[in-house]
Formats: sequence, structure tokens, C-alpha cells
Amino acid sequence: MILDLCAGSGMLPLALAEALPSELGDEVFSVRYAVPRDRAAQRVLEAHEYRCAPAWDHPTIPLDGVDVVCASGAFLSQPATGPADCGAVEPLAALLAVHRPRIVVWAIPESVATRGMGLEGRLVADEFQRVMATVSYDVRWCRADAVAVGACHRRHWRFALGVRAEESRFAYAPGGPQGCRSKLKLVATPRPNDGQRSAAPRRRGRRAGQFRDTALPVQLAHAAKGDQGLFATIFRAALARHTKLVGRPFDVVSDMLDRGREIRPEFYEWLMDWPQDWTAPAGDRAARIRICGGGVAPDQAVAAFEHLAKFVKVPR
Repeated sequence: MILDLCAGSGMLPLALAEALPSELGDEVFSVRYAVPRDRAAQRVLEAHEYRCAPAWDHPTIPLDGVDVVCASGAFLSQPATGPADCGAVEPLAALLAVHRPRIVVWAIPESVATRGMGLEGRLVADEFQRVMATVSYDVRWCRADAVAVGACHRRHWRFALGVRAEESRFAYAPGGPQGCRSKLKLVATPRPNDGQRSAAPRRRGRRAGQFRDTALPVQLAHAAKGDQGLFATIFRAALARHTKLVGRPFDVVSDMLDRGREIRPEFYEWLMDWPQDWTAPAGDRAARIRICGGGVAPDQAVAAFEHLAKFVKVPR
């Protein structure tokens, strides 16, 4: 059984199931519980056969049967209240100390993982590893970039794989699938708040059409003015590479915007390499884009976990 904490899309457990199927066994992923981050996420998760509960210690979750605990940066990067606190890491540590699942998995944006927390300014990633050590879990990290597996955007994320210290066979896990030196002109990384940003492009010292802004809605704002063809032309190589990764084409020129000239959530799902209409149960456009922007790109996560699995003997 697998438990996904602060779940949005449910993609993290699915990526882990693809990366480590033989080591864990299919039965681990046959029953999936989740603690949704909001009601929109709950509707998506329930539509994809997750059993949702309002909290990880809810009576409906049989914690003694949990084999794998997954958590996202939204769960573990809450504001700290003291020098030794990492927000929700402490409750997670309490869960691990008592119920001892075989594996702990964490995925978090690089910008959050390297953020200082607490009075002593510990990095989120370091604090997580320290707290996990107090409950005898050995954790290893790697950074994986979506562009390294063929995506048209960078998406710098860190992934952690932890096992019980008494069963650990970890070696040092250097590097990870990274693509920071890509020479392609890349689309901006999807972000959770893209659905609320203004569609007006920023022009401070930049000519319209250059697409040099870092926010995806700003890039696409030019397309909203009727320049979808220009967008498709500038990012042609990256979009073509991404199409091979996803396995299904997306007509950027005709399907990227809806009738109101707003970015369609289906385009974000395509950028994240999710099945079409995966987030449709969430309802409104902003909620769907928020889930996409805060979710995990499956191929990126699979590459990270396969990399970490080379340096660890996953307990059966």
C-alpha cells in the first residue's frame, strides 16, 4: 500500500511504480491512499482511484499496512517555527517512527529545496535529511531536470529516496539526469500560480515577440494577441522534442488557447506529459493549472528514481 501526502495529481506514486516495479512488487501500488492538498485535488485523485482522507492519521488509513510514503514539497516546506523545525517534517517523522514503512519518497522544486528555514537558516533539503536520520531512515538525493529527459522546459526538481537504516545498502548517489546546458530555446516551466497571473506581457526594455520572460503566461500572452504561430516558430525544436517524449502531438497554433484567448489546461497537461483531461475533475481552469504547475513530470521522476535505485538495495 502506498500513501501520498499533500497530493495534487497523484503522479508521484505512479512514477515510483514505473521506476521500481520489480523491487517493490505490484501489490504495493494496487491500493493507493492520499491526503489531498485541497478539494480540487481530491476530486482529481478520487477520479483516478485514490482513497482520500483529510489527514495521514485519519482512521480510514491503515498505517500499519503502508509500504511507501510519498510527499511533495508542498507538504514538507511549510514555514518553520523554530531552529529545529521543518514544518510538516516533524509529524511525518512521528509517522515513520511508529509505523516504519519500507520507503520514503520526496519530490520538491530546487528553489524550495535550497531555501533557508528556521532561525539557523538550514536548507529545507538538509533539514529533511537530518530529521529522517533521527528516526533511522537513510536518505539520498539527486536533482533531475525535465529537459534532460526530453521536455521542452527545464523544471529543476530534487528527488529523495529513503529506506530504513537497518536495511540500507546506500552508496553515494552523485549527479542525476540534468540538462542545464541545453542549447534549445525552452518554454518557461509551468508553475502553480500561472492560472492567476495577468495575461499582459511585460515590456520593460524588451520588444514584443522576443519571448525572453521567465513566466509561461507572459510568453503565452503574445500568443493571446494572435501570435501563436510566432510562439510555435520560436520554440519549434523544443516542442518537437517534447512531442516525441509525450507520444501525442499538440497543435500549439490552434489548440493552445480557448475561445476567450486564455491558456487551456490541456496545454499544461501536455507540457507535464500527463494523460489528456487528467485534471478535468478539478473543475475550473485555474484549479487545473494549479495542479499541473505543482505536480510531478512522470518521466523526470522516473529518471530520478531509476538513478537513485542504482545506489540502493530497495527492501522487499
